[in-house]
Amino acid sequence: MSKTVIRPGFFIPLATAFFATQYDAHASNVGDPKSLGCDKDTVTLTSVSRSGSYQGWKGTLSVEMRWSNRCQIRWVKAFVPKDTQLYLKDSSGRKFVVYTTRVNGQSFSDAENSSGPFQACAKHPRVKKDWCTSAK
Repeated sequence: MSKTVIRPGFFIPLATAFFATQYDAHASNVGDPKSLGCDKDTVTLTSVSRSGSYQGWKGTLSVEMRWSNRCQIRWVKAFVPKDTQLYLKDSSGRKFVVYTTRVNGQSFSDAENSSGPFQACAKHPRVKKDWCTSAK
């Protein structure tokens, strides 16, 4: 679902008329879910995990799409190696709320506020293909 956002326009000197412009905001980065207080009612919408070795990492890797009903936002939670890129991906392949992990282990992306279908994804720079959940 898209939101319509109205932005203030500008004055044209000759006509001195005010114009408003509308545009379609597909998704908006709304920030850290925890600092927004949106981590209290979270649920996992979809997830994927696997065990084994991945870029020097041994153990279980996981990627989840998290959702806060109260805040109406979602984000990526993952247990992955350092330098892995986390993001939400739409059906046309565009990436949103991209975050590169700084530690081995649990990390979170920022949140976004669109209700369109997305996949939660992780991609390490030394791996050609991203690793994603199903779309929700």
